[in-house]
Amino acid sequence: MQDTVPAHAKSTSRAPKGKYKSVHSKDVKKSDEKMQQGQQKRLRAGGNDSKLHGDGGGPANKKRHVKYERAKTRPAFDLVARAKAIWAIFRSKRLGKDEREKMSEELYSLIKGKLHQIAVKHDAARVVQAALKHGNRIQQEAYITELLEYLLEFSKVQYAHFIVLRLLDVTASLPVERKRVLRVFTGKVHTLATHAVGAKVLEGIFSIYPKQDTQALRAELYGRETTLLLGDTTGPQGRDLAAILRELPERRERVLSNVLAMIQKMLVKDLAVLPFVQELIWEYTCNAGPVLVRELVPTLLDYLLLLTGTRPGCKALAECAAYGTPKDRKKMLKALKGYVVPTLLHKDAYLLILRLADVIDDTVAFNKAVWQELLERNAVEESMLRLATHVKASKVLLCLLAPEKRSTFLMKDEVELLRPAFIPATEKKEEKEEQEGQEGGEELGEGGGAGAGEEGGVISPRQGSSLPSSPSFIPTSSVPAPNLVPTSKKDPGLRREELLAPLKAALLELGKQQARTLLLSAEGSFILYEVATRWRDPALLKAIAHAAASEGFQEQQLRSKEGEGDKEEEGDREAVDEVEEGEVMDEGGEDDEEEKADEVCGMGNKQGSGRLEAAGEDEPAGPTREHRIAYKTIKRLILFEVGPKPGKKPECPATPLEKLPTPLFSEALYEECTGRWMDWLASIRGGFLVEALVKVPAVGVRVMDELHPKENELRRLASSSLKGASAVLAMMGAQKVGMSPKRGEKSRTAEAQKVAKTAVSIISGKRTR
Repeated sequence: MQDTVPAHAKSTSRAPKGKYKSVHSKDVKKSDEKMQQGQQKRLRAGGNDSKLHGDGGGPANKKRHVKYERAKTRPAFDLVARAKAIWAIFRSKRLGKDEREKMSEELYSLIKGKLHQIAVKHDAARVVQAALKHGNRIQQEAYITELLEYLLEFSKVQYAHFIVLRLLDVTASLPVERKRVLRVFTGKVHTLATHAVGAKVLEGIFSIYPKQDTQALRAELYGRETTLLLGDTTGPQGRDLAAILRELPERRERVLSNVLAMIQKMLVKDLAVLPFVQELIWEYTCNAGPVLVRELVPTLLDYLLLLTGTRPGCKALAECAAYGTPKDRKKMLKALKGYVVPTLLHKDAYLLILRLADVIDDTVAFNKAVWQELLERNAVEESMLRLATHVKASKVLLCLLAPEKRSTFLMKDEVELLRPAFIPATEKKEEKEEQEGQEGGEELGEGGGAGAGEEGGVISPRQGSSLPSSPSFIPTSSVPAPNLVPTSKKDPGLRREELLAPLKAALLELGKQQARTLLLSAEGSFILYEVATRWRDPALLKAIAHAAASEGFQEQQLRSKEGEGDKEEEGDREAVDEVEEGEVMDEGGEDDEEEKADEVCGMGNKQGSGRLEAAGEDEPAGPTREHRIAYKTIKRLILFEVGPKPGKKPECPATPLEKLPTPLFSEALYEECTGRWMDWLASIRGGFLVEALVKVPAVGVRVMDELHPKENELRRLASSSLKGASAVLAMMGAQKVGMSPKRGEKSRTAEAQKVAKTAVSIISGKRTR
């Protein structure tokens, strides 16, 4: 069964495979041979050991003798001793196939018909598990038939329930036997779900068996009377809680009450770590409505870290953050103390911090609980680099830096999760709610600064329970209904500015020190672009230009410590790649030509981000500008200083030259690469970057002046099917005949030179912007 404990709640370490493979291999082989010889001797002796009879006479042997004599009085002692002796040899991985079949047959003849006697014993339970695993088809069918009679009983026994889990594994690929097992558990889910041991068996059924086969059992979690009213709960799609509520609208309150009672019982039994429990909580928060969700929040706060183990649990916590009171949100922040970085790096737990950053009004408390823990670490730069290049953690930073683009780098369910939340309004108790928010700020120390205790939306206990049952309920019209108010009162733009304020210095410093590493990472390059265009720091832009002009990135390869990632992470990475490529084209590139260039250079192969592609796999070692991710980011930074195409949504404040951003990056890139433009034009991606740089009014004139004496060489490159060189050559020809490839470019040359001088003075530090 899959482990569901959150990654940040435990730590495991394993030695590298093969590291000690050749060390003492002969000694290990000899010890294995001696162990097998001793086991065979005990087997021939009927499982007895002379030490157990106290032959040595020492105190330890006397204790063994007393223990042995006491054990002999227990039922089936001889049977268990003999079975254990066979199992000790039978379980060895080095055992040959023929010998294993022989031992399996001997074990089968010994324990057949006696499983109920030995299954509840802690040592004999392992023997039965091994017999189920390694037995042939006939033996397995006999074991299953015998165990079905005692399946419910074994499911509630500490050691015997492992036999049931092994039986589920064996029958998972056997449809007929699977139906027989499910028939035993039908009608018993309500009892098992609230049993400390039985719930583990139930989780095994839901995780091992196909979902369509277990849908009827899942429906029993909604209440016994629900299954009686619905009858057959199976079908092509099954029936989840939302479908049941639609079919039984008159029983809505009763069904939700039953589900809530079930959740509370399972939480009391400390079963919150099980995935099927967290899925049930998520279903309840989706369908209960804002009022009932708010009532559930205090109950879930005690199990916050356990609920971050699965995606449904994290979504449920995110909904609780959206509809909870200010005091509830501060308790969540307090519970995350010491676990902020592991939570951000977890494949699902980051959703909680993502939602908290989207709805919290007490930004001072958030900064102290989340960012302060991150910034007070010994290696701040290393921690920030890990977050900025991580496929999950980077989403928290991106939502703060570029909220208008969140639909491009977030998954569909994440976008739905971040929709605005509304709750029913009341005319009383507002002052009491504000007081609760201020008192909650004291739990984190100095939590009452700017924005503390400014959340509203006090509700009466049962008001609004009949609202539509969708997560983050939004009225059908663009304007909220008169009786609804948002759960957050602070302006979203102001909230983001206050949350970014503590990170500004760290992000700028990270960009200056790790510009090349960020350029070669999909998530990191996106964050680097947003930081550079948001704050326009000359030192940062100069560092990025220096990294872009670098001639090699092989020494900068970075591998993700989290491994290759799952399918969901690959989807996240593809989304980031798509938005980068799309935005480059929107900002003024030659669409068709660049698409062909990407196909030639292999840009269509969307690899994972959060790591840099290794040389020789996707990209050959070479200049930074030739890396497919770095190329996109460099071009976007150049085109940001060009201005938008006519009819395109502007990324700059305005199109007139005097109102365009000062070309700090283009100027810095020109200073770094002057005299080397023919090397850039000798490749497809480098040529398109030069073409983009020529479009910058303040820098393009000087680039063209350098290229005019090398027109013949440029023609040779253009004849070699290098589209970037062909585009630059066309622009050069247009200038010769007095034409301007872009609107008003030639008439703005004088102004461009003034802007260039300003950029040079800013970059050199002689003048502040």
